[in-house]
Amino acid sequence: EKLFFDYLKNFRSKKVDKKTLKMEEYYYNNYLKSLANRDVRLIYKSEIAKLLKRAQQKSLKNKNNTKNKEGYNSYDTVVRIRTTLNQFFKYLEAEGILKENFVKDIQISNVLPVKKVKKEKKVETDLQKLKEYYLKIRFYHKSLSVPQKKNFQITTKYLTEFLFLTAMRNKQARETKWEYINFQKGVIIYPPGAVKK
Repeated sequence: EKLFFDYLKNFRSKKVDKKTLKMEEYYYNNYLKSLANRDVRLIYKSEIAKLLKRAQQKSLKNKNNTKNKEGYNSYDTVVRIRTTLNQFFKYLEAEGILKENFVKDIQISNVLPVKKVKKEKKVETDLQKLKEYYLKIRFYHKSLSVPQKKNFQITTKYLTEFLFLTAMRNKQARETKWEYINFQKGVIIYPPGAVKK
């Protein structure tokens, strides 16, 4: 427990915002308490797998986790718990406390009995609504309060706007290079292998 909260305070707080820190603290207090006062060097992969199964069962019983959330189930909670553990064990490995971070090798689909609920994709075709969405993205930063602006990154806003206008895949947009763009013709030409298919 002491290691985890020292990690949150002295390391993780420099990497993530307060909201993420609170969430990770919540996961510890509600799902990872069984690891409290344990020597991290004596925790095994099988224990983490069992812990994730228990976390899913607990999450299923928690009405707040499923109420009015379309396509959401306990699988999502366990994914986040695993991510939290993975980051913590990665830190322990880097600090030399653990020889290896085995959490990264745990495949959730192989551990959990209840499968992820597939979200139904909805396609918006109303031109007026699409215009409204685009304007919200374009002028999003202007509606932020001063505290919100501290965590806001303009590059994220531009990337989202770029994705909206080009209908590109996320990775494709992020890996676009200036030399792919022909500003005179107004086109982006990707070399072979730079994009899917």
